[in-house]
Formats: sequence, structure tokens, C-alpha cells
Amino acid sequence: MIFEYLVVFFAISLAIIASILAFWLWKSLMKYKYYDSLTGLKNGLKFKLNIKKYIRVAQRLNQPLSILIIDINDFGCINSDIGYNLADEILRDISSTMQSLMGRNEELYRQYIHGDEFLIICRSMPITGAVQLAKSMSAAIATKNYLFYDKKLKVSYGASELQDGETLEDLVGRLFDELKKSKVKR
Repeated sequence: MIFEYLVVFFAISLAIIASILAFWLWKSLMKYKYYDSLTGLKNGLKFKLNIKKYIRVAQRLNQPLSILIIDINDFGCINSDIGYNLADEILRDISSTMQSLMGRNEELYRQYIHGDEFLIICRSMPITGAVQLAKSMSAAIATKNYLFYDKKLKVSYGASELQDGETLEDLVGRLFDELKKSKVKR
């Protein structure tokens, strides 16, 4: 009789351990699904999920919501000049610099896995505040010095603020229009 109890106990223990391992594996996979492996930032997929939620909240509470896109100018040339590994170091450093300038209502995302574009959601912030944040980030990035890259980094940015009755597509469309204008000005 004790043997049967031990077998049942052992079977239950294995089932619990298997469940814990499956949950841990699921959490690990979700991290890779929503986070950029190079910078540790949330990725474009997580941006799409979060921005939809923040749009609903902003519309319900009648609060401002702005988004920014920051693009490192000529990053393809940087990759060619110094190689992907050192260019990746620049991306990590820039993402860290931008995070250091953000408040608790801003979230930073790396848009594409192999990209040099960053998205920022600015909750409860009108576009004037978002533009000021982008200017601060641009200035901080311009002061960066790297032993392995002797040129000054420059960024282009676009900003848009959610308007009444606007969809996500409208908001993001205006964002990319503003980025294009910024790139033309440089």
C-alpha cells in the first residue's frame, strides 16, 4: 500500500514539475516574442499591442497621447564602416541613453529586429512635450563619442499626437510623414 502511495506521489510530483517547466518555457518564449534580443527593449509587436491599449485609455480619459519615432541617420553606412558588431554596440548605447532621458509615462521600443528606428509612446503628454523629449534625445546622441567611430551621430525624428476619433493607422501614418519631413530637412 505504501508503494502505491509513493507511485502516486511520484507521478503527481512529476506532473507539477512538468507544469512548472512548461510555464517557465512559455514565459521565456513570450519574452523573446515581445523583446529585442540586442537592446533588451520592447519590440514592434509589443508596441502594437500597447499602443492600442493606450489609445483606448487616452480616448476614455480624454488625455493626450503622443508617439515619437527616432531614426539614426545613415546607420547603414555605420554598419559598413565599422561592422555589425561595433554598430550593435552603438545601438545598445543609444537605447540606454534614450531610456535615461525618459520619465515613467514614456516607453521605448526598437521597431525592427535589424533596424535603427526607435518608437516612444508618451502617455499623458501633448506633442510639444514629445518634441522636446526628441530634441533632448537628439542632443544627447549628438554628444556621443566612440573610440571605434569618429563621426558624430545624428538622428531624425517624427512626432504625432492622437486626435479625436483618430485610428492607430492615422496616428502612425502622420508619425511616418513627420519622420520623412525631418529627413528631408537634414
